[in-house]
Amino acid sequence: MKATKNNKANQFRRMIRTIIALITALPLMAFLYLYNYNARYALPPEVILTSAVVIFIGWIVILDLLLLHMLKLHVRSQAALEKMQERGIIEEPHIKSGVESLEGVFTTLSARVKESFEELKGMSDKIESLNQELARKMSALLTIMQIHEIFASGRSEEDIFMFILTRLRQMIKLSKIQLILENENKTFDFSIASQENSKETPRDLSKAEISLLAGIDSIAVADSRQNEKNIDFLKNVLKTQNVFVIPLQLRDEIIGFLAGGNNTDDFAFSGEDTELINIFSKNIVLLWEHKKLSRAVEGLEIFDPLTGLYNKKHLHHRLEEEIRRASLYQRPCGLLLAEISNLAEVKEQYGVIEAEKLLKHSATVFKDTLRAVDIPARVQENQLAAILIERNKRQCQVTVTKVQEVLERSFQNEKCRLAFKFAVGETPIDGQSAQELFNHTFSKL
Repeated sequence: MKATKNNKANQFRRMIRTIIALITALPLMAFLYLYNYNARYALPPEVILTSAVVIFIGWIVILDLLLLHMLKLHVRSQAALEKMQERGIIEEPHIKSGVESLEGVFTTLSARVKESFEELKGMSDKIESLNQELARKMSALLTIMQIHEIFASGRSEEDIFMFILTRLRQMIKLSKIQLILENENKTFDFSIASQENSKETPRDLSKAEISLLAGIDSIAVADSRQNEKNIDFLKNVLKTQNVFVIPLQLRDEIIGFLAGGNNTDDFAFSGEDTELINIFSKNIVLLWEHKKLSRAVEGLEIFDPLTGLYNKKHLHHRLEEEIRRASLYQRPCGLLLAEISNLAEVKEQYGVIEAEKLLKHSATVFKDTLRAVDIPARVQENQLAAILIERNKRQCQVTVTKVQEVLERSFQNEKCRLAFKFAVGETPIDGQSAQELFNHTFSKL
């Protein structure tokens, strides 16, 4: 193999040297002819001979360098050609000369470079497609993280639902999207809508339309590629030519529907679109379940989280019981209200943390000053209350005086203090129900 390479290289070298000799000798012969033809302008023979030698040597040096470079290129091209033959990229070429060999190698390499560029272009398109898909998934992930941040900040579920609808509309390029959820009465009349460049809000669905949607097991689509007839009415509801709807299921129960659409011609929802819709619909279901559980827990909670006193709901419940007991045994029952008149100013001047610290301290003093049988509570942000068992209005006023004195002593060494206003009421004189007694006492503050 090596001998064959050397023979080819020697052939190529002899061919190039022959060419060099010709392109060197011919100009020199022409020069001597012209010299003899114009003898009257002849230069001395020594000058002519020296010039001829310099020209010849110069040509030899320059062209020998060129020959060396061409030989290296020839050897490399032959090696590349043989590697391609070994890998089966091309068949063994039938070459008559070194020039044809070089030309064949360049042609083959050019073809391979062109094919490689085509492959790179196809790969670039695939990478671009993958980048777009990755960007969509990253956008979905970031949106889910934003949803959790908004939820953790204490925003209402309705605000979070609107955020989800707006982001989903932007990501799928919808013009309208509507969310219908089940309310406490087990009906679907709670609707949130997000729309683009339109002042017209999608209408609520009728019971008959809800019944049609209830028969859908998973996402249903009506666009340029597929058309499910049972959701055609959504095109009129949303006023769009392409629509989708997905039932929101919590375990085996349908708690609502998510629907949306646009007016883009020749539009079809892609697999990535339906995947996003499924992801965000599950987040909506989780938020709805949390809202339902939170309301259930609130119904069971009886204590105020800041002060540790009973909350307003429990106070009303107990007040109704004590009023009935007082009426049955013909005994008095009093109600005491204490309102903090400067709570807003304290918050503004000293901050929320300091104000809450003072409020907790006041609630503790308020509770400790009352009897063990009395029932203290926090009924508003700036209001405390207490059911005074078997106390008439005069006795309630005595309790007020005692509470005032204790509170003032507790604040005498403090830079800031809370200012209280008090009012008392008695059943049945000031009210025969909890609400009546509470309203009457509150009006005296």
